[in-house]
Amino acid sequence: MNMRIEDVKRNNISNVTFFQDPKKVERKQESFLGYVKQLERDQLINRIKELIEKIDSLGQSLAKKMDLVTLKEYKKSIKELLSYTVFSSHEYFKESLFGKKGRHKIFGIVKKIDEKMDLLTQEIIKKEADNIKVLSYVGEIKGLLIDLFM
Repeated sequence: MNMRIEDVKRNNISNVTFFQDPKKVERKQESFLGYVKQLERDQLINRIKELIEKIDSLGQSLAKKMDLVTLKEYKKSIKELLSYTVFSSHEYFKESLFGKKGRHKIFGIVKKIDEKMDLLTQEIIKKEADNIKVLSYVGEIKGLLIDLFM
């Protein structure tokens, strides 16, 4: 059974419809985009949770050891967390982060975190660092990070 090119030409391919209802296709596309956005949001939230746990652990370690290596890692983790929550992920957290004063609230908290980080750094650099002060600064920074999400 050989098929000739002429036979194919006789079939009217323009009558074939690939999609019966364009609205159904559009809905599928929207739901796919919604699914992708939800996956991105879930990944972002998981990364933020990991960073918060890491920061908490590093803070406790910092209060015990009071060394510059742990301080550096602690500061790096906080910087990454702030980057995720304030700058790169603002579209995901619009409703929860923006208070009545908008971005001023967020940047006010970030400024306070920076100030506390400076005080913490100064305390650890001292020859006779006070463990209670270090623990206090770590607690204050943790509280400010929590405020960022409230």
